[in-house]
Amino acid sequence: MYITGNYFTKSSKRYKCDFYMIYQDYLQTQMSCMKDLSLLLQRFARELGEKADLTVPFLEDIEKTNYGILKKNWTSEQLKIIQNTPGMLMINVEFAEFDPQLNEWLYFSFQGENNLKGIEDLLKELAEIIQKEECDIFKKAYEIKRKKLLKELSDAIEVKPQLTGISVDLKEAIKLIKEIRKNSRK
Repeated sequence: MYITGNYFTKSSKRYKCDFYMIYQDYLQTQMSCMKDLSLLLQRFARELGEKADLTVPFLEDIEKTNYGILKKNWTSEQLKIIQNTPGMLMINVEFAEFDPQLNEWLYFSFQGENNLKGIEDLLKELAEIIQKEECDIFKKAYEIKRKKLLKELSDAIEVKPQLTGISVDLKEAIKLIKEIRKNSRK
């Protein structure tokens, strides 16, 4: 693992994939969230070992690194996805050469994630697939992301043994269904 001031540093070693943390320094809630995530990210980096790389910007360089990410060749729909911060971008090429229109990528948003255990489980599953010698890591990572979204959707639907029987948080369910549909088109 190496941590740089920006995402433009080239690694002398090519990993299976790279992870980049993205968050906003002007949002107090995200800064406190990053403090909570710090230990989880350190553990995740250790579990990745020599197979992948996690990059987290220095606090003073968050704005500069975000600019480096936002100036990539994103469509407006893709830009909306990666602006759901805090989150983690997963790519399989050097960041300097990364083009979201040409290269595979996944984004794991932690926005609204009130459960650190859920993030910890996600990071653990990602580290496990990275450690496997022969597997399509993007396919497996996408399955993990889809499973997480489906769990969130099932949490929005509650079956109660009453006269009405089912309770649905429609706002949350609609948001999650849109997210699932958006991800399935990718």
